[in-house]
Amino acid sequence: MVSVNDVVMPRPRPLLREALGAVLRTYRLDANRTLRDVAETARVSSGYLSELERGRKEVSSEVLRSICDALGVNLAVVLLRAASLMGVEQDPRLRAAA
Repeated sequence: MVSVNDVVMPRPRPLLREALGAVLRTYRLDANRTLRDVAETARVSSGYLSELERGRKEVSSEVLRSICDALGVNLAVVLLRAASLMGVEQDPRLRAAA
């Protein structure tokens, strides 16, 4: 007999804001930069950047570009990495359209 504890539920795909936050945090940490440093360079508050990295806030395209510029990464690359985290490359409808 299988119990509820034995059932492995599929993990839901992250929301765009969660995927973007994870990618931004990875780039920031890989560059050994602090929230404050990147936030000041991007001209946003460190609290707001923290919320973005944790996937709690939506980001406008203008602010996202500013953060990417502050990190020295290409916006398109950040979007592609976020899409990858969301499982886009596994969607057969999108593979067929490519």
